[in-house]
Amino acid sequence: MPKITKEQKIILIVGLIAIILGAIYRFSPFLTDIFSGGGEMASTGKKLMKYREILARRSSHEEELAGLTRVLRRGESGLLSGETPALAAVDIQNRLTRMAGKSDVEIKSQRVLKPYQSNDPSPGESFYMRVPVNVTLISSVRQLKEILYRIETDPKMLIITQMSVSVVSIKNPDDVRTTLAVEGLMNIQGN
Repeated sequence: MPKITKEQKIILIVGLIAIILGAIYRFSPFLTDIFSGGGEMASTGKKLMKYREILARRSSHEEELAGLTRVLRRGESGLLSGETPALAAVDIQNRLTRMAGKSDVEIKSQRVLKPYQSNDPSPGESFYMRVPVNVTLISSVRQLKEILYRIETDPKMLIITQMSVSVVSIKNPDDVRTTLAVEGLMNIQGN
């Protein structure tokens, strides 16, 4: 058997010490739990308390979700009816025709434009499509004011995105020709 030199003994002792220190470092949480007597119980108790807090918060989150769902349903009641953008555009046209009839306004033309989604939608906006309609009216200024009021206060969320007004005749400046771009929103997720 070969004899171990003094240098080899030092290297061997240092190596054993390193292994022992590594093992202590690796297993220290386990050893602490064993020698502390109730570490596992305390840890389990803390976990149980944490889970109870989460369950207590759950009911408040469920109530908040129910409230937000009610608000969303109320807001979506203002969306256009119709399963397709074409049917939603017809809904806008029918509403504009009724509004014009109530104000004795002559509608010269109505034109459905291409529906679109915003280029850079906000997180919730990707669920909705904008349905635009162009309408040209001949009216007095008072009648125009009534039409604009009716559009803005309609139960459906109609938005006037563009408007141009010009006098029909210089001899009769009371009559104006108005071109409006009116948009409504429709839900595209349910389709």
